[in-house]
Amino acid sequence: MNINISGSNNDLDAVAKVIGTTIEDDTIVIPDGLGSGYIKRFDFSSSMKMIIVRCVLYELVTFERHSVEKEEIISFGFRNVFHDRPEDSNFIKQLPSVFVSQTAFKIEFIYPANTYIDLIIIIIDVSLLKKMLYADESMISQLQPIFSMDKPFHFEEILPVEIKVIGNQLQKVQTTDPLSLFYCRVKAEEMIYLFFQVLLKRKDIFNYPFNNEDVKVIYDIRGLLIQNFSESPNLSELARSACMSESKMKKLFKQIFGKSIYNYYQYFRMMEAAYLIREKKFSVSQAGHHVGFTSLSHFTKVFEEHLGQKPKRYSKGI
Repeated sequence: MNINISGSNNDLDAVAKVIGTTIEDDTIVIPDGLGSGYIKRFDFSSSMKMIIVRCVLYELVTFERHSVEKEEIISFGFRNVFHDRPEDSNFIKQLPSVFVSQTAFKIEFIYPANTYIDLIIIIIDVSLLKKMLYADESMISQLQPIFSMDKPFHFEEILPVEIKVIGNQLQKVQTTDPLSLFYCRVKAEEMIYLFFQVLLKRKDIFNYPFNNEDVKVIYDIRGLLIQNFSESPNLSELARSACMSESKMKKLFKQIFGKSIYNYYQYFRMMEAAYLIREKKFSVSQAGHHVGFTSLSHFTKVFEEHLGQKPKRYSKGI
């Protein structure tokens, strides 16, 4: 199933047409034969909207979005932001993350069949975003790749815990409340704020030239990194498999994800270990061994470097 959205105003129309259903109260309910769940739009103004997607589709689906010419629109995508995701082994687990991208740049999401899709998209005019951030010359300079709109950009960060709290709050909104739309806008602005809090921690925000295919390749590399934690990344092999020079690969990876390839690998290695300790009740040594460490002291050192505390203390704080 391919859903192609062109421009910032026909999102639900395009989805409804492809799946053969109608829109009621700015909401699409997924037909029983195709899956379950819903897609809901919140129109805050002509310059800002939010779309919540919470559904399962029984076949592979590709969402593509790109703007029409001269639209100065930015898209924020908050993926896997709700606490009540079903713990079913048939659902493909995806990492919680948040990205910002120029809408003129084609954004593509590919979800295999029976994937639980958990997504909040916020679409906003650049001029409104500047006003919301009270962006002075210093901030505009630091965020020049985003505000200039002269070439495509795409940045992604690990999802802050606070955003999952907001996602849960949005889930509980009562549409009968006359202030519900206002409340949802406040929460959308809070999510944008938290994203920029994380993004602005980057030492530099670069924007080397790239295209849609480059971004797909970098995400493929990210997928390989987090697929197997027992082996350190081999940069020359990754570059060869990506048909990209090693220098370009390293630049674009750090540009998009804010970390070098090796630091990103180590960070997610520790995130996996933390998950095993927290959710699966692994011992510290079991978790370290599971993510490829043979030395407990080395595992403890790396865990503390990336997550701010020793794994033993982390396990006691659960």
